[in-house]
Amino acid sequence: MRTAAPIALMTAVAVAIATVSGVAFALPLADVEPSWARESIKRLVEAGFAEGYDDGTFRPDQPVTRAEFARMAARAFALEPGPDLVFADAHDHPAREELAMLVNHGALAAERDTTIAPEGPVSRGEGARALVALLGLTPLEARVRRVEEAAFEDVPPDHPFFAPIQLAARLVLFPPFMRGRLWPDEAVSRAEAAFMVDAALRLERHSGQLERIDPERRVLWLSGPNRTQRSFPVSELDVLDAAGVVPWTALEPGRSLHLVVNRFGRPLLAWTEPEGRYAGLRETLREVAVELLTPEQLRAVLDGDWEHVADGVRVALYKELVARGVRPWEADALLALDWTAVQELGLVRLSEAVSDYLNVSPQLVAALIDRDWVTARNYAQIEALERLLQAQLFQVPETPGGSAADTVSAAPPATGATANTGASGA
Repeated sequence: MRTAAPIALMTAVAVAIATVSGVAFALPLADVEPSWARESIKRLVEAGFAEGYDDGTFRPDQPVTRAEFARMAARAFALEPGPDLVFADAHDHPAREELAMLVNHGALAAERDTTIAPEGPVSRGEGARALVALLGLTPLEARVRRVEEAAFEDVPPDHPFFAPIQLAARLVLFPPFMRGRLWPDEAVSRAEAAFMVDAALRLERHSGQLERIDPERRVLWLSGPNRTQRSFPVSELDVLDAAGVVPWTALEPGRSLHLVVNRFGRPLLAWTEPEGRYAGLRETLREVAVELLTPEQLRAVLDGDWEHVADGVRVALYKELVARGVRPWEADALLALDWTAVQELGLVRLSEAVSDYLNVSPQLVAALIDRDWVTARNYAQIEALERLLQAQLFQVPETPGGSAADTVSAAPPATGATANTGASGA
């Protein structure tokens, strides 16, 4: 396995793009200095990821809108445009492209009636889900649901954002005053959004084979490309394994291991992966690579050694995979040789297919697949209540002299749809 490029590298790339394109915005902003998040705000504004208002203020305590959050996140993570999406309430909004980027990456959810509420707020739960998705960690949510104890007393395991909130807490993405209780449905302020995005950008992701551990010195070593090794200092670290959670000291050398580390190189999140189970998507990658690459480039790709592949080849592979029906986040996982992500994304596709066939929510199907009976029961109760209300409130009455079929009536809204909220119903 190769050592993945640091997430922080995206920051440097995006800064260069922002500088050339004139996106960067001048400091100082009048109200930033007194804010508890001033350092994060300054970094994002100077990099061109966030911006102030025309009156020279940032308004850190004001709730961030979904459009503002989309702009900030799309710039910070250097997102590329994906499939064109049309939102009923944002077809001419200045941030429509950024909103579509986040929806395509699974970071925001549009409503079932195709609205996105661009000027609506972002809840703390939604913010956690967005950053977990943009960090490529959504596939770990199923593991977290099975094994994690709640990090916040007001976010129980049946909360819709429980898993991304747990991951965000592990990665220290929440501001330091959010301890004990999160109030997950509260709106994220512009200062909180800046802090969370900045914290996510300062993380690095590394993948490789576990070479050895030293419990006494509290250090582990991973081997990356060309068998080079890197050490990581460990404080407390539980590893998400397919069978549950194991202490890092119980890992056997030779296991494939992924780490997300802070700026000091200390692992905050770790997970193992099984090998050799993903023939379908792997075969797609192999077929595309054989068509586009020389034998030398193909060997480098299979080793995860992108430094020895010609410029633009990775982009070409990504585009070809997407053109063949592989979703963008699946293509990212394939090109990172992240087989854990590929496996979990396969479960997502299965959930969506069963959901379409049975006409029930994907969340209910996912909970059943995971044998998460509490969550499944809650989603089933919600579905039953929605269908009962729809039947009672939107049934077409018969009129004198005609049947219900002859009556012209407004169609009921799609189940779970709300016109101007940021709920995760897509």
